[in-house]
Amino acid sequence: MIFVAPAFYLLAGLGLMVLYRSWRPAAGLSLAVILSFSLLGVWTQASVPLKSDFRAAAAYVAAHRQDGAPIMFHMPYVRYTFDYYFHGDYAALEGPWTNDGQTEAQVNTAMTRLLANTGDAWVVFSESGLWDARGLVRSWLDRHARLVEQAHFALVDVYHYDLSGQPR
Repeated sequence: MIFVAPAFYLLAGLGLMVLYRSWRPAAGLSLAVILSFSLLGVWTQASVPLKSDFRAAAAYVAAHRQDGAPIMFHMPYVRYTFDYYFHGDYAALEGPWTNDGQTEAQVNTAMTRLLANTGDAWVVFSESGLWDARGLVRSWLDRHARLVEQAHFALVDVYHYDLSGQPR
């Protein structure tokens, strides 16, 4: 886009000049439409979050995490972005991928094995629909753990679950 934009704007300006020379009202209307769409684009970029806010999510976890609780990423590759902002050691867990048709029983087995001997865990959800469209992992956590705290940032959700004393 960055390479094509200058040529696009030059051609649009040339088109407006040709239109201005042949019929001025049409050129004025065209310019108004183009500027309206440009302003809409600027407003959209200013008001709609386009990027995941892992900086705030990592800062939140760093400030609230205690006792070396593991952090589970429910889309494994987001860990690399999280790590860029999170300064500290932790055990990283990869949430199970369920979009291959896993059943609730299979997710139960995977989650029980993954979180065995864990008193509490942090879970970072981002782009979860690509990893678990049916929400089976979150359902499992709601049934088998107690939600202690949560925080929501642009396109990133962070949950802290207490797993101690909960039936599995």
